[in-house]
Amino acid sequence: LYLMKSAGDAAIVIYTHPLTNFWLLALGGLGGALIRRAPWFKRVLAPLPVVLLLTVCIALLCVQEPGWERADNAMQFTVSYVFYGACISLLVCAVASSARNAFLVRMLEAKPLVSLGRVSYGFYLYHAFIPDFTRSPRINALFGAEGMPWWARGLCIVVAFLLTFGLAKLSWHFIEAPILKLKDRRFVRGKSQRQIESNGARFTESP
Repeated sequence: LYLMKSAGDAAIVIYTHPLTNFWLLALGGLGGALIRRAPWFKRVLAPLPVVLLLTVCIALLCVQEPGWERADNAMQFTVSYVFYGACISLLVCAVASSARNAFLVRMLEAKPLVSLGRVSYGFYLYHAFIPDFTRSPRINALFGAEGMPWWARGLCIVVAFLLTFGLAKLSWHFIEAPILKLKDRRFVRGKSQRQIESNGARFTESP
């Protein structure tokens, strides 16, 4: 991260480069190992206030992301990026550690979140095609030298979110769901039949 930022690579190149993302996979594996083998780690992350605190931190970092992505200081950029990734990883571990928390389970099973989760891959896939209205010269020109106020920035984010969510829902309805139904009809049935035949063969061969 530090070397690519120092070399002046574009933000999208840094964001999508494998060498700047492998560490996130490693954090996930480390978090899973700590949850299984270090009881103190699970106790620290399990309380609901910790989950909420990490959620707030990530939300604030998301709001400030355009600023630290454009930062000229490579160290400032790297520290912000690493802190952002670490908070996301800790939040995943905190949710896994709080699996028995009834309030958290009810919150995560709320219909809006379930609906978003169902189309999350499409949301991730299509968000790159939605323009970042906060960086639009035409929109920024409307506010003059003072720059875009917080409410306008928030409105731009909401509009981009709704457009992306709409595309993801359309993709789910017309592309993903029909393909999944086809898989269930053609492949699962064949696999089940092969398993039955295989189990029958093993049964007849056993003494």
